[in-house]
Amino acid sequence: MSASAERARTTGSQCWLPCEGCESYAEAWKTLVSPENVRSTWNENNQYRRPDKVTTMTIDACLQLNGALRTLKRQGHRAVEPLPVIETPIYMQGGENTSESSVVTRSCLAAVLQQFTCAKANLGYNRTVCSLGGIILAVIGNKALAFQCLDAVYTRYRLEEYFVPQRLTRGAKPASRQDAMQVYKMLEENLPELIQPFIRDGCTELLVDMAEHFLRTLLTQAYDSKKQHFAYFVRLMHRVIYPYGEYDEEDPRRQLRALVFAIFCRHWESFARCSSAKELKDRLDELRDFVLVDMPLLKTLNMPPPLPTPEKAFWAGGINFVLSVATASVACDVLGVPEMLGIGAALASFYPCSLLTESWLHDKTKAIWEAWRLELDLESDKHCDDAKQRPE
Repeated sequence: MSASAERARTTGSQCWLPCEGCESYAEAWKTLVSPENVRSTWNENNQYRRPDKVTTMTIDACLQLNGALRTLKRQGHRAVEPLPVIETPIYMQGGENTSESSVVTRSCLAAVLQQFTCAKANLGYNRTVCSLGGIILAVIGNKALAFQCLDAVYTRYRLEEYFVPQRLTRGAKPASRQDAMQVYKMLEENLPELIQPFIRDGCTELLVDMAEHFLRTLLTQAYDSKKQHFAYFVRLMHRVIYPYGEYDEEDPRRQLRALVFAIFCRHWESFARCSSAKELKDRLDELRDFVLVDMPLLKTLNMPPPLPTPEKAFWAGGINFVLSVATASVACDVLGVPEMLGIGAALASFYPCSLLTESWLHDKTKAIWEAWRLELDLESDKHCDDAKQRPE
């Protein structure tokens, strides 16, 4: 028996080896999964332990999933747009690593997504979640681990706030729109040159809409197999599944917003070259359909998050003022100076200290971004040849 056959036999729900060029990413994504969770949700036959209660919504979602994957030919279909599937070499019953097999690939993906639909009964059929599950399964190649990784990403970003209908107070905006507006604010504070063409042509809403599209789709629709190999797209998706920086439970999608911010930063020059609202819209439509993963983009994705804005620096100065008052009070007790005199000195120093802090942070932020833009200018005219490589 070949080594590939032996691995297929011993790894249980392992369907195939990771895609070529994606092995390191597969290993990294598996670290998001707890082995205890896999054992608790999958039985000895590598089948998901479904909940006792299966709702009508779950059944309807599974029918839509069958329609999207075209897994049933005669019954169980719903009229939904076909779901693209990353075709992957798989293990057939003979044990050898065979060529692409759409039928088996879709069958494996359907098993993972149906199980996820049962686990998230309120979600229903969601195209973004299904596409993300397909990408994860294509890279990891293991149904149990792909299910757990998808669940980890869904929980990490609290995606139910995006995809499960929420009760909103009057005048409140959906969570995805709020996040998109925060991306726009980040651009306004850190790269104002990018939004100037949109302000000039009165179409800033186009930029916000594009940011919301990236957030709601988790960049799953930014791949075109005719323009770039899947292995390069995985580098972009790696920052969705394994984001840069520290996770903030109070702001769970901060890293996701930073990712969208970085993509816009990579293309700020192309926006600057547009001379009308129509050209800006056409450029955004191109970006909506395909995001080229090249070295300038990868460098941008690995940049640290933007520094605190001057507004945040002002509040930081306020905190410093409180600490200075407390320090002045203690010093007055030690030196025998009237306490009000020390507090007055601290109060008098608050405003100029805040201005100095604000000015320093603003200059620091500007220097970092100008250095980054200079480096990007050098890279933008010479895209890496391998990034333009078309799949054979």
